Amino acid sequence: MLPIRKMIGDGVALNIIPTDKFKTNCISVRFLCPMAEETAALNALLPSVLKRGCFRLPTMSDIVKELQMLYGSELQSSVGRFGDTQYLGFTSFPLRNEYTEGMNVSSEILSLMSELINKPLLENGVLKAEYVESEKRTLTDRVKAAINNKTSYAIRRCVEEMGKGDSSSIPDTGTVEQIAAVTPEALTKRLNEIINTANIEIWCAGVFDEAELENDCVRLFVRDNRAPVPKAEVAPIAPVTEVNNVTEDQPVKQGKLSLGFTTSLRPSPDASPSFNLFLGVLSSSPTSKLFMNVREKLSLCYYCYAIPDRQKGTIVISNGIEVQNKDVAERAILDEIEAVKNGNITEDELEGARMSLISGWKSIRDDEMAIINWYFSQIYWGKFVSPEEYAERCVSLTASDVAYVASTLKLHTVYFLNGTLTGESEDEDYE
Repeated sequence: MLPIRKMIGDGVALNIIPTDKFKTNCISVRFLCPMAEETAALNALLPSVLKRGCFRLPTMSDIVKELQMLYGSELQSSVGRFGDTQYLGFTSFPLRNEYTEGMNVSSEILSLMSELINKPLLENGVLKAEYVESEKRTLTDRVKAAINNKTSYAIRRCVEEMGKGDSSSIPDTGTVEQIAAVTPEALTKRLNEIINTANIEIWCAGVFDEAELENDCVRLFVRDNRAPVPKAEVAPIAPVTEVNNVTEDQPVKQGKLSLGFTTSLRPSPDASPSFNLFLGVLSSSPTSKLFMNVREKLSLCYYCYAIPDRQKGTIVISNGIEVQNKDVAERAILDEIEAVKNGNITEDELEGARMSLISGWKSIRDDEMAIINWYFSQIYWGKFVSPEEYAERCVSLTASDVAYVASTLKLHTVYFLNGTLTGESEDEDYE
């Protein structure tokens, strides 16, 4: 069933996805803000700091006890990006009412989320310094860990090079330096800005009394005199006339090659099924060209897969290779894309990609969070399209449809992390 979407306040949307497949409901409250360098680290820190305690429940221990009273519910904080938007918030999986002896746990969880945002724990008028510093250390460790993972680092660097001057080059977490500069005063100011200006997306999957749920959300999240900023219009990465080649030396053994492409296709109900089928033929299915030909037949890489950003119109193909194979691996990947452009797609490749996609789409209904994320990605479309409809459309797609998608790709950036070590390296990730 498609979501029921209703604007319940200025910049506040309630989305209900009816499903009785699970004993739990899933509730996710997300605050959407334009992605900006000066606020990325602040936004990334806020949910984890707020989750440490609020006015009524000032410690994490107090919050855990509260959640235990709510039938052992969990509360997760999250930060992510969507096109040129950064979102932050909380998610929980409360038991449905019929399993709680009359307690409306979903309503209680929504109340707790509202408390964390609207009634935070303050000391001297600002967020508690101890919690801010603790979460700064945790976030800094995460950023450093991502830098030390050379696979993700190379992908990130390719994205940064493609998006110079664009919000896509901004790390979701901010940088180590930006995190270090955060103060309780600045974080408190940012919280107040978000409360007053963020667009709020409330997503609820499960079994609900819709009128009661709407009343709860209006009471808890709708405020007078809010001034939500317009939702960020996604600016796709433009193609280049000359390919940007970037090489960076690092003391690792394995080379990391990332090829960044732009596509003129914009995410839409009509374009997305064929775009996904193209990715399946090229990269994401067991019969894909990159897996079968570049990795298996030619043995040119330890891994080879594509990472799309449909909102920004980019695809990064990531590879782990022996450094001496850089040029031949790059050529082999470009040859496979050219083959798809020319319609050189076997029936096995097409059908293997189709079956892999359809299986994945069907499995979305087995996970409440996956259902929410599926529809959340469509909020700018003006309509929702179900996984089942995607699957139906995919059945009728042909090799020509896949070739057309490939024809929209333009090579933008070649980023190569050149490993300078020789011999064995114990900490190298060969995936």
